[in-house]
Amino acid sequence: MIGGLHISITAADRVFAFRNREVTHLVGISNPASEARIPEWFKGTHLGLKFGDVVSELDARRCGTRLADSNQIQQAVEFARAASSEKDSPMLVYCDYGASRSPALAYVMLAAVSSHGLEEDCSRRILIREETQFPTKIGDEVLKRNRALLKPVYRHHRSLSQ
Repeated sequence: MIGGLHISITAADRVFAFRNREVTHLVGISNPASEARIPEWFKGTHLGLKFGDVVSELDARRCGTRLADSNQIQQAVEFARAASSEKDSPMLVYCDYGASRSPALAYVMLAAVSSHGLEEDCSRRILIREETQFPTKIGDEVLKRNRALLKPVYRHHRSLSQ
């Protein structure tokens, strides 16, 4: 746990596996054209975000979807900060495959509740769960980290390609 927050990441079709784990906070990321669904077993606080699994405006236009924006990232940051102020607040973050949007957002959320300088620790916590991670530049900008969120991820990806 970092910053009083324990985050698990999964794919949308695996959310049911967490029904007995006392998850108190749920963040669901879905495509803009999809209908977001809250699992019937979940009784806690939910944040639903809608953006595509894309990395640029050009990519979003090509795929007919929407890129995450600073308002959505700010909502997630505020959600994480509120959750971390509560005692024992396990959070589950999910998207379609649990491989890019949800780990990227979980990483930004962990960093939001952690001190500046702990980005490497936050990165390791998320990278342990997922081999691929593409945290958006927007999260770094929202948290005003001056690319500190991106540096550990770039190092990790360079090490995978060597």
